[in-house]
Amino acid sequence: MERLRGRVHQLEEVRARQAKKIADLKSDVDHTEVEVSQRLMQSDGAVQTLSNDLRSVRSALDDMSRRERQLLDLRQVVARMLGLDIANVAIPDYEIIARLEKLVANQGLVHVPHPPVQPSHRSWAGQQVQEAAFRPPFDDSKIVYRNGSPTRRYRYASPSPSLRKKDNRSY
Repeated sequence: MERLRGRVHQLEEVRARQAKKIADLKSDVDHTEVEVSQRLMQSDGAVQTLSNDLRSVRSALDDMSRRERQLLDLRQVVARMLGLDIANVAIPDYEIIARLEKLVANQGLVHVPHPPVQPSHRSWAGQQVQEAAFRPPFDDSKIVYRNGSPTRRYRYASPSPSLRKKDNRSY
């Protein structure tokens, strides 16, 4: 009987240890579940944020693509109006600007010169590609009208020598 009591006591200790281990494991599982759910919520938030960012970037890209197409269409129209075939021109923007400057000069406007455009060379797929360097936007305030009015087209007065500017750019 004593032996049985000793055996029962041992089994109760084993049961207590096992119950403690089970409680610890349940606690670990609960803690892990909480961590996993927090990480899942964080990752869901990150995915939502990235999805919103991606949507806005795609929208901006679509807008930029549309604007680029509009600018290319405008360049083609202006080139056609100036008698240029931009498919056969090495630097289309440069040629368009040069023709526009000549046209403006012939229409009675004297343009205050700006720094010359220097073409830049880039190598792409083994070919030399030339592009016009960045040129500041056209500023109307730098135009001096010969007759004082941008809308008056007749009776151009000859500009005074001080208004005549030579374009010293080398093309």
